[in-house]
Amino acid sequence: MDYKLQIAKLISNLNLVVDEIYSQLTPSINSEMGDYSLPCFKMAKELKKSPVLIASELANSFKIVSPIEKIEAVNGYVNFFLKKSEVSKEVIENVVYKGENFAKLNIGTGKTIVLDYSSVNIAKQMHIGHLYTTAIGNSLNNIYKYLGYKTVGLNYLGDYGLQFGEIIAAHKTFGSEQELKLGGIEYIQKMYAKGKDESKENEEFAELGKYWFLQIEQKNEEAMRLFEVFKEITLNEVKPIFELLNIHFDEWKGELYYSDKMNEIINELENSGLMKESRGRKIVDLKKENLNVAVIVKEDGSTRYITRDLAAGIDRYRSYKFDKCLYITAYEQNLHFAQLFKILEKLGYEFAKNMVHVSYGRVSLPEGKLSSRMGAKALLKDIFKESIYRASEIINEKNPNLNNKDEVAKAVGIGAVMFGALNSQKIKDTVFNMEEALSFEGETAPYMQYTYARACSILRKYNELKTKNNTPNYSQILGSEAFEIIKTLNNFGDVIIEAVEKYEPSILSRTLMNLCKNFNKFYHDYKVLDEDANIMEARVNLVLAVKTALKLGLNLLGLSVVEEM
Repeated sequence: MDYKLQIAKLISNLNLVVDEIYSQLTPSINSEMGDYSLPCFKMAKELKKSPVLIASELANSFKIVSPIEKIEAVNGYVNFFLKKSEVSKEVIENVVYKGENFAKLNIGTGKTIVLDYSSVNIAKQMHIGHLYTTAIGNSLNNIYKYLGYKTVGLNYLGDYGLQFGEIIAAHKTFGSEQELKLGGIEYIQKMYAKGKDESKENEEFAELGKYWFLQIEQKNEEAMRLFEVFKEITLNEVKPIFELLNIHFDEWKGELYYSDKMNEIINELENSGLMKESRGRKIVDLKKENLNVAVIVKEDGSTRYITRDLAAGIDRYRSYKFDKCLYITAYEQNLHFAQLFKILEKLGYEFAKNMVHVSYGRVSLPEGKLSSRMGAKALLKDIFKESIYRASEIINEKNPNLNNKDEVAKAVGIGAVMFGALNSQKIKDTVFNMEEALSFEGETAPYMQYTYARACSILRKYNELKTKNNTPNYSQILGSEAFEIIKTLNNFGDVIIEAVEKYEPSILSRTLMNLCKNFNKFYHDYKVLDEDANIMEARVNLVLAVKTALKLGLNLLGLSVVEEM
């Protein structure tokens, strides 16, 4: 229910514009100061009166009608208090009736969002550095879908570069087909390291690496056979991680796919006059835009990452006619994407203004046993395996007779890790602490999953009662925690929209955490299965509404829920 709009319309009867009032009305931080507040400071300049006087005049001239219960003027603010029992009934019954669609606002109908995230590198395993891009990208994808957008999830493979020529050269020189078959990804990474080291020390080997990379570019049969083997081994290694996380991509294209599509953009840059020669290189000078120089073609005639990204950007728009294209990568690539978007804009591509770099900070492990055992670049598969194992140990200790222990351990272990990338502003550098992440107390995923299970438990007990399905008495849901829950439920749709508008899943995370905290306070202070059947019915409906919102919110973040813990 848009109570803010209702208040704005009532205020507009006092010769004020609805849209302006609506934009200025904000939910009150302190419930003792009302449910919504209207600051009068902006109006003071227009009306040439003090904010305190304007607030007082507005409060005194306002006719109190539903859903307003009381109005107060305090220090230049007009504070509006809602009728708790009426609002509680409307909000709770709306959630109960609509289920997980209660917050759905189909604002994305007919629009397409392309999301480039996770970005697996061929010949490498996924490590902790892939956690943010995977968790944030998946969450944004889920939320956009919920809002009615068509989404296209892309896993843009890192499958182009001299290193692949060096791997083949090392394999041909130092390895064998048998070792490749038996060693898999570990063997490829061994050859990767060997190729790099030899290229630095041995000029003849370095030339051999360049030769094999050229053979890949020219689609030489043997070079492509080995490259495809490396690719298949890598994808067979990483795809189970995405299956574990229930993440599915619509497209798995890499840089190599665009290797024969770069001439178009290079010719276009030359014909436009944007590209210039500089010390044997072909560049686009963006110094006037404070974006330095973008190198498109190197001295030896080879292309750069940005060259392939330019071709990929054009291809994505031609393929999907996107309304937005999001690149979810670390903030170290801020300059790269700023250059990419600016070059496309200078070439006259209108879609460039709808390309967005969603940047995030670094994540690492704390110093200690886990960090030293897993190494500086801890592998994601090992982190998830360790987290699920530890979750299983906790469950065996706390509830050894629990049904579906493996399923619960998997949900808790994965949720603990994924939430590490979603519980604070994405731009912050963070240290992932597994002990803290797996705690059932504090701001963690297990705490929220446990809260969901608690709500399920209450509802199971309710369903066992003979006395149920009575007329709910919402007048008894008047406590501050309960009404904070009501307001959170009512604003849930706005929270979801804000999360995607700001590309910030942590906005939804914080809302869910506050919902859990207030629900647990409510559960502690009130007996849900009350002796009074009508009061019980109202409180049970509140529990059902919280359960619905938690499942929706956690699923949008990419976390699973379980009904028993």
